[in-house]
Amino acid sequence: MPQCEYVGPSGHRCGEVAPEEKAICFWHDREADKDGEGIKERLEMKASAMESCEGYELKFANLEDAYIIELDLSYANLERANLKDGHSFRINLTGANLMKANLRDANLRGAKLEGVDLLGANLDGADLDRAQWGEGCIVRNHRIAIQLESQHDELGAHEQYQRAEDTYRIVRQRYEANGQTDVAGQFFYNEMVCKRKQMPKWSINRFWSKLVDLVCGYGEDPMRVISFQSPSSSSAR
Repeated sequence: MPQCEYVGPSGHRCGEVAPEEKAICFWHDREADKDGEGIKERLEMKASAMESCEGYELKFANLEDAYIIELDLSYANLERANLKDGHSFRINLTGANLMKANLRDANLRGAKLEGVDLLGANLDGADLDRAQWGEGCIVRNHRIAIQLESQHDELGAHEQYQRAEDTYRIVRQRYEANGQTDVAGQFFYNEMVCKRKQMPKWSINRFWSKLVDLVCGYGEDPMRVISFQSPSSSSAR
């Protein structure tokens, strides 16, 4: 039987067997049904064996209450998947698509979430303590928006900035509910940046928003206020 031809962004090559009529295995086949029974148990076995599940296509998969601790699901497609009550401590979801996924009450402590897409995801009760978001806590839609903006695709960038703003708001509210205001502040800052980027380029609202960012980082960096004070004004006091 031929080996699956999937090679992930990390360079990892899938070791699963592919059907004769296809070049990819069941797990990387987007058309294969993943919402049936047995999927959760099979993934739990892979987690126990520390197998990589990079790039798996798991749209609509029912993984409720799954024990997938430290499982590598980087770059996986988990759109609309059910991970409610999941035991996902230190799971690797780098670059994964979790759009509209159900993560209610999931344990995501220490999870790797850099470059993840969480648009419309349900994070109610999810434990995000010590989750790793990457430098600046920049979500995937924000990165895409920056890229499109550099390519002068204003409409595409505007849409992605809007999605990023919505995502930042969801995550911020989760951290606020957990009392982790320091982490919530970083997501609030990114939320406000994305909100500003959707304003007309030369509008007065965008100007004032940028000024507030420069002066105090939308209230999250009050030390900037000190740097804006001139030596003369300080001595006058």
